[in-house]
Amino acid sequence: MALATGLRLGPYEILSPLGAGGMGEVYVARDTRLERRVAIKVLAAELTTDSAHVARFQREAKAASALNNPNIVTVYDVGETDSIAWVAMELVEGKSLAELIASGPLPTRKLLDLGGQIADGLAAAHDAGIVHRDLKPANVMVTREGFVKIVDFGLARALQRDSSGTQATTASVPATLTGGIVGTAGYMSPEQARGEPVDFHSDQFSFGSVLYEMATGQRAFRGDSRIDTLSAVLHDDPEPIARLRPGVPPPLRWVIERSKGGGQANETPIGYVPQAASLIGEGLDVSKSDVDQLLSVDRQAWKNNLKSQSDFFDTFGDHLPKALREEHHSLANRLKG
Repeated sequence: MALATGLRLGPYEILSPLGAGGMGEVYVARDTRLERRVAIKVLAAELTTDSAHVARFQREAKAASALNNPNIVTVYDVGETDSIAWVAMELVEGKSLAELIASGPLPTRKLLDLGGQIADGLAAAHDAGIVHRDLKPANVMVTREGFVKIVDFGLARALQRDSSGTQATTASVPATLTGGIVGTAGYMSPEQARGEPVDFHSDQFSFGSVLYEMATGQRAFRGDSRIDTLSAVLHDDPEPIARLRPGVPPPLRWVIERSKGGGQANETPIGYVPQAASLIGEGLDVSKSDVDQLLSVDRQAWKNNLKSQSDFFDTFGDHLPKALREEHHSLANRLKG
């Protein structure tokens, strides 16, 4: 049932409907304390008595609120008013990536910009031990100014860490109420489609599928039904990007192929995709071996091995983002001390 304009949920006053999904509705609301507009996500009334859906709703709020990154939507508040469960979050005014792709493939420069921002947001979530598990164009918002915001952490899972602090592969995929696998079929990794435990590599596969769609305007995996689509994820290779859109620069194709993997989630650290994108965006003479080197670095080993970093910087130098250069120099100074 739609909420009436003027209804108060805690300190938030409902202004107008914004959208609806399988779990409920989203409204534009006014924060009466800070006099700002926010988005209020409300769990559907018929789901409030279902513990699994309530837990998923609460999990989304907790997962997103634990993250502080400009490319992830900010959660402000969570509560329940008269049996209405709600989450107050940042109001993102713009379009979803799905809406942008509906007009056709994205120009290379725009793809590199938005793709790099998505990777930055996912890398921040992974560093915090959070796996999104439902990355798709509909869950990526792009503001009018061109900033990316990843939304909908309702399927997110926190990875456990072993005694060394390394993320362990322990995020199992639960069944839905109807016995199916949660998530969106066309963007799942094969591991997720099989109901196996997943870690951040699963998000990387999904990210590769999103990049593929940004580049070609078509989904990487399609079928006439959900089962057919899952079968395509498990058994088929997407149509080559070069055939669908010959104008895509070869280095960009290599980045997308490495991000998506060949039938399984791969070992490419997602945080390095923006760096590869920045090299391509600079118009440098990037070879396939350069891209392979850039995307094959083991993230933890690289961060703990000064020689690996030095070799890396000898190759890519000042074309990398400032934050990454500063991280390298900081570690180098600590080790020298």
